[in-house]
Amino acid sequence: MSQVQTLNEIYTHAIKNQSQDGAFRYKSEGRYRNVSTADFARMGSEVALGLISLGFKVGDKVAILSETRFEWVVSDMGILTAGLVSVPIYPTLPQASIEYIIQDSEARALILSTAEQADKLADFRAKNPEFPMVGFDIDDPAYGIMTLDGLRERGRQLGEAEPELHAK
Repeated sequence: MSQVQTLNEIYTHAIKNQSQDGAFRYKSEGRYRNVSTADFARMGSEVALGLISLGFKVGDKVAILSETRFEWVVSDMGILTAGLVSVPIYPTLPQASIEYIIQDSEARALILSTAEQADKLADFRAKNPEFPMVGFDIDDPAYGIMTLDGLRERGRQLGEAEPELHAK
């Protein structure tokens, strides 16, 4: 076996060689949930394929504006799996700083956690209506933000239509 060197190699090696039923445990909607390494890998792959279905190419940048949580890790691994660059943004930053980081990093999309974070970016969204945004806890069409589940569903559909993409 060759030595693993990159984050993607570490991730792939761990998924293949250290499979566990309850590898991840997080709290959602007031209860703890267990996620196996296989399910985590599937979720990350769905995010990766979802981003690819939106037209992202290797090297494109995707920002994540979220507190530390399970969905952040899934999104980050999906971004990396797709060959994209993750741009983490502290959720405590004010609107002007967030917009500056998005623009300066040349991020082409934003994944964010809550409606509170989306509210900070109301002006940015108004000026950039075509800028893709994905939200963890945002399920209100008024925001015009795709849900993480919606992105994963796009990824599932692409994976079913083009199964060879799973091998990449």
